Amino acid sequence: MFCERDYIFKDYLGVHTVNEENIGLFRKFVNHVLLSRESIEQNRYLSKNNNNILRLPSISKVFPKSFVITSFRDPLQHAISLLNQYFRFSEVQAKDKFSLKYMNWLGHFEFGLNHKPFYFGDDSFNRLKNYFTDDINYWLLIWNNYYSYLLNNHTPNVLFVCFERYCAGPDKVLGKLYSRIDLDMVAKPIERFQPKILSAMGVDRDILFECEGIYKRLIEKCEF
Repeated sequence: MFCERDYIFKDYLGVHTVNEENIGLFRKFVNHVLLSRESIEQNRYLSKNNNNILRLPSISKVFPKSFVITSFRDPLQHAISLLNQYFRFSEVQAKDKFSLKYMNWLGHFEFGLNHKPFYFGDDSFNRLKNYFTDDINYWLLIWNNYYSYLLNNHTPNVLFVCFERYCAGPDKVLGKLYSRIDLDMVAKPIERFQPKILSAMGVDRDILFECEGIYKRLIEKCEF
């Protein structure tokens, strides 16, 4: 609502350093949310926002004791999921103009007719121009850009959570995560499950190989 012109541009979303005025406003907003709690145990603010990768240093500055929980999964399976979400959003937005307007208002540009990739200030952004948004390789590059930037620029408060490990032992991963973020909760028993493995046509093996290398590095960073 306050920073749109600072990081949302015509063709992309850029890395964003939040100014002191808006940092103060955000701190007040979070405090107001916490003051509206129904019990004293409700003392944490939880935000789900993919755009936060663009402003990690600012978040750490505002809330030095915060945790940024970042999940990741097998790059090809993740890219297929992203592509499918892109198709779903595009179909809905083509039929309902309000849904497109609403996503723009939210600053939600990941999928659909209003899609805008993240630009991290390097050449990776230009590689996207070689593919259309309905191409699986476009979304592999989106995955590549996102997680390679995170690996090279993450702040100490970023915690990586592997989707495949979670599927193999949900309560085990959650238990470790709760302990890591000092959350006084016991992970309830959850049965392990095997996600459906999907395939895609026309995958560029060089791009996939590059992504798989990033995936291995993410595994090494993962505590859970």
